[in-house]
Amino acid sequence: MQTYKVLIVDDEKAAREELREQLRPYSMLEIIGMAQHVQQAREMIIAHTPDIIFLDIEMPGLSGFDLLQQLPELPAIIFVTAFDQYAAKAFDIHAVDYLLKPVRIERFAMAMERVFDRLSLRHQDLQYSRPIFIKNGNMATLIQPIDICYINAVENYITIITSEQKSVLKSSLQQFEQRLDPTVFCRINRNQVVNIWHIDTTKALPNGSMTIILKNGVMLETSVRQASRLKQIARST
Repeated sequence: MQTYKVLIVDDEKAAREELREQLRPYSMLEIIGMAQHVQQAREMIIAHTPDIIFLDIEMPGLSGFDLLQQLPELPAIIFVTAFDQYAAKAFDIHAVDYLLKPVRIERFAMAMERVFDRLSLRHQDLQYSRPIFIKNGNMATLIQPIDICYINAVENYITIITSEQKSVLKSSLQQFEQRLDPTVFCRINRNQVVNIWHIDTTKALPNGSMTIILKNGVMLETSVRQASRLKQIARST
């Protein structure tokens, strides 16, 4: 899986720590440093060349914009600030997003979707490793695609089953499949998709379909048509 280096730049320790916590579920991201001011950030950028920078604007001494003027090439920039008057200038330099403190988890997830879209233009494999954000009331969950055992669809809702939880998302199965790696996830019938890495055993049935037993003990059955598709994917992995 492709990993990406992240730098956090903010003069407030609490703000830096909050961003670190919000980034924790994103396993494809590596935080290479947290800078308190522009000079420290510049040194870290030279040493580590981050792919993404979370950047405050108003800091003692030089500002976040001053830092960017010192860089020969800009990585993906997400501004995180308490001030809204700099938004136009931020997007003039093609910032990925502009977040106002305190940052709500839903808004942060949206910014991450945008930065992954930006990075995926350069690294196409990232599109299948992006975590899935699910909101349920005041609670929010991030699911890594690799952890999905199978997906069950009923009308316009899907249930994502991992080894630890079930999460419901409003989406058609066909639409959601576009977010999944086709070499790993296989549609086994009209309403279910399975992660082949979570399959324990399979058994051919007389009618041409298959019974699948997952590593968590769940038993599923393919359609005749999708049984052939599953065999093709299994042979290629």
